[in-house]
Amino acid sequence: MSCVLSSAIFVLLKELFLIDTAVFVWKILSIIPLCLILIICFFLQKKEC
Repeated sequence: MSCVLSSAIFVLLKELFLIDTAVFVWKILSIIPLCLILIICFFLQKKEC
C-alpha cells in the first residue's frame, strides 16, 4: 500500500514540472476520488483486522 502511494506521489511530483496548471488541476480533481476510495478501503481493511 505505502509503496503504491509513494510511487503515485513521485509521479505527481514529476508531472508537476511537466504539465500546465490547468491540466494539473484537472488531474488533481480526477485523483481526489481515487484517494478517497483508497482511504476508505484502507480503513475497511483495518476494521476487519
